[in-house]
Formats: sequence, C-alpha cells, structure tokens
Amino acid sequence: MKERQNYCNPTICNRTDLMTEDLVFMDKESISERCDRVNTSVCKQICDLLNAKKIDLAVNLIEWMKKSQ
Repeated sequence: MKERQNYCNPTICNRTDLMTEDLVFMDKESISERCDRVNTSVCKQICDLLNAKKIDLAVNLIEWMKKSQ
C-alpha cells in the first residue's frame, strides 16, 4: 500500500481524467489509497462529476478544495 498524501492536489487532464500533481491518473480505487480521509470523498465526487460530463462543476470543486486547504 502506498503512503497517503497529506495534501491532495488534484488536477483535471483533457477535461476527462483526475490526476495527481505527480501526473498519476486517479480513479476511485487509487483515490482511496493516495488521498487522506478528508480529501478522499471530495476527489471521488470530482471523479463522479467528470464521468457525468459535468466538467465545470468538477473544476469548481477542485478550486474550492485548493482554497480551503
């Protein structure tokens, strides 16, 4: 099991995929392994929004997440 990041800094690639700042693609399974508990639920919501093609809402959620940390 990989060490969880204390600060999850996700970004969106090609308006379809969630990635870490280390350029690693994240899906719901890898989010549970990589992110701390606070960010896990937010990152999973971002994945759901991207899968539903709600890119603007996903971007807004990432911006909110970065401001709140």
